[in-house]
Amino acid sequence: MDSGTQVDLEDIWGIDEKNVWATGTSNQTGQSVILNYHGTRWSVIYNNFSQPPQSDFAFGSVWTDNPKVLYLVGLSVVTEASITDQLFRQHQTGQRYISYRLRGTGRNDIFVTGPGSEVAHYNGSSWYVYPEILAIADQYPTAWWLSVHLKNDDIAIGGFFFTGLNGVPAVIRGSR
Repeated sequence: MDSGTQVDLEDIWGIDEKNVWATGTSNQTGQSVILNYHGTRWSVIYNNFSQPPQSDFAFGSVWTDNPKVLYLVGLSVVTEASITDQLFRQHQTGQRYISYRLRGTGRNDIFVTGPGSEVAHYNGSSWYVYPEILAIADQYPTAWWLSVHLKNDDIAIGGFFFTGLNGVPAVIRGSR
């Protein structure tokens, strides 16, 4: 399936067969896009190269539970994007590094992962960075959490510890 872009796509999320989004940022050019698949073809709904400089966002992950609002990460902020009016609102997560992945069960239950052993959670009003997961960074300062999956009250976070020579795969599993 042709995506209609040359940008490296990094993530995809859908809520049904007519509401699927993909996003990515080119490492070579810095071009970032958000694509929408509405049942028949992909279309570009955001391209940072066609936006004013103050609207220049780089996205690597997308999640939503509502076809009118997307949650995106790529830098050390979460961006809430309104599809209908193309307004972008940034959430400061408290993370120090870039974010790799975000997933949620609802707009009041979103997790964001990244390097530096950082995992943040949004409860609908504020962000919380888990100190017990940050403590892992004392042993492995280059822990990179690249994925997160939620189901009911369970969460799985995957990534690796970089030991200087290679990476050691790692999974954190939690429950509420």
